Amino acid sequence: MTLAVQRTRNRRRNVRTIRVKQRIIETIIQINRTHTLPAYGILLIGPAGTGKSQIAYAIARILKLPWTTLDMSSINDPEQLTGSSRVYANAKPGIIMEAFAAAPVPFQPVLTR
Repeated sequence: MTLAVQRTRNRRRNVRTIRVKQRIIETIIQINRTHTLPAYGILLIGPAGTGKSQIAYAIARILKLPWTTLDMSSINDPEQLTGSSRVYANAKPGIIMEAFAAAPVPFQPVLTR
């Protein structure tokens, strides 16, 4: 790969990063101004180690919102996420619903992948 191609890719990535930062800042300003959470959430997607969790934590701290983390690395059964069917006598909710139930109200998740 030539240096010119690499520079072009880096510029495109930087432009996208700037747009994402602007959108997050606009959302934070809107929440601070109106004192209400927007009807939409924020989904952060990217490879491991790019700072998605730190961004989510920073947003939660700035807005003084509750913060929780779910460790999905040990999940090997879909029922752990979704819960078991209510048909069974020992049915249980999944860990996501348990986290929602344990969180203070109002709770709007910021999901990272």
